[in-house]
Amino acid sequence: MKGWLKDRRLCICILLALLIIYHLYFLWLSSVKMELSELLYADFMLLVVIGVCTVSDWYRWLKKTEGWQNAMQTASYVLSEELDDTGELQTVLAHNEQEYLREQKEHYMQQQELQDYISRWSHEIKLPLAALRMMNERNTDAALQKDMQKQLEKMERQLHMMLCTAKAWMPAGDRSIMKIELKKAIQSAVKNASYFLIHEGFEIQIEDSVDILVLSDEQWLVYMLDQLISNAVKYHKEHPVLTFFCEVREYAVLHVRDNGIGIRQEELSAVFERGYTGRNQRNGAYRSTGMGLYFVRKIADLLGHTVTITSREQDYTDIQITFSHDGDFFHLTDL
Repeated sequence: MKGWLKDRRLCICILLALLIIYHLYFLWLSSVKMELSELLYADFMLLVVIGVCTVSDWYRWLKKTEGWQNAMQTASYVLSEELDDTGELQTVLAHNEQEYLREQKEHYMQQQELQDYISRWSHEIKLPLAALRMMNERNTDAALQKDMQKQLEKMERQLHMMLCTAKAWMPAGDRSIMKIELKKAIQSAVKNASYFLIHEGFEIQIEDSVDILVLSDEQWLVYMLDQLISNAVKYHKEHPVLTFFCEVREYAVLHVRDNGIGIRQEELSAVFERGYTGRNQRNGAYRSTGMGLYFVRKIADLLGHTVTITSREQDYTDIQITFSHDGDFFHLTDL
């Protein structure tokens, strides 16, 4: 009842003021004088009408108040469209904000638990992989040893990518933008894929133009380059060549170019979509998941970079990473 009186205090004050003016007018100011009995009868009728309206308004207010209070007690969001009172609206908005923050925290903790589990599992699986590698070194069958080494390298590479992918879904706390050496990041990515690049006979060309500083996160940039190199290995032709070069104008643009099978023009707009495999998966020649370039675009967005692609089928694929920061910074070459 106190809440209703508080919410309707303005209406009550206005009604009391009107009643006072009404009595003053008919008792002293009006030229037509009313008998006291007539005035009391009119007051009685007014009180009946006011009473009925008051009870009806109080009942509706009580039901509405109980509704959003019960909703808050069940920890669900409350719709505030039908709340007219500012106090009620502020209470509901505060509750909704607390509920949103609670859900965000719960979601973050679930992600953190999943990442912790993946990290523990990944480190545990490295022990049997290392044991298999040592056992393979004692393998006397040269052909079998070579095949096993290739599969072990694939497993370790996929394990590394899984760890990075799991981290990519976490908030931005695991990323640190700073000045890094672009050439060093490229060399790290090439080293990570050295076994497959050598196995497939790749010629690696790292031009002097990449010897600059850029603003990025080295770990995530290497991860992006890992994915691009993996695609180049997966879709190469005879005499494969992988080239890294940079254009520095207003922004620094890193080109990762290969002379592989290329991509159809009608597929270029979809290659960054999640799960998109295109013709290369449908013809059965490659085991594509359609996730590599999707994660490249996702990481680029998180780092503030831009990723674009140009390609011609059976000729080349050129992927550009634009470091979208202060253009003057990219002209620094003193490392």
